[in-house]
Amino acid sequence: AGADRLADLEGLIAAEREADITPDPLRRLASLLPRDTAVAENIAGRLRLSNKARKRLACAAGADGTGVATEMAYRLGKEDAIDVLLLAGRSADAKAIADWHRPRLPISGGVLIKRGLAEGPVVARTLKAIEDSWIAAGFPAGDGFQQIVETALREAG
Repeated sequence: AGADRLADLEGLIAAEREADITPDPLRRLASLLPRDTAVAENIAGRLRLSNKARKRLACAAGADGTGVATEMAYRLGKEDAIDVLLLAGRSADAKAIADWHRPRLPISGGVLIKRGLAEGPVVARTLKAIEDSWIAAGFPAGDGFQQIVETALREAG
């Protein structure tokens, strides 16, 4: 197991270099840990890491590194997504999101209510469905986004 962890660290160092991303001690620590959130949280507690560092270490240890890089960056945050991608050996994807900026969902619950949706839990569910579809479609704007909204409103009503 120890040799595997050292190989993981070596792989991370190579991925950081390939992606031209600054080495990070917390990311490197994550490479030495088992892929287990509970273990990472325990170690973070013993090391008395800040809450932010604890969450980051747990995320890096618990994520599997699969999925679309921009979706990971949106849902986890760019720093955590870069950690996960580099730990998975996906240096090109990590490099691709290094300068990425999280887009803002271009609609609110208030707009859905104005469009005829009844106030209440259905607004939150519909907004979540819109967000999930928007992310899966690659964050479209304009007509692409409007189609997502129309589909979600039809399904909600």
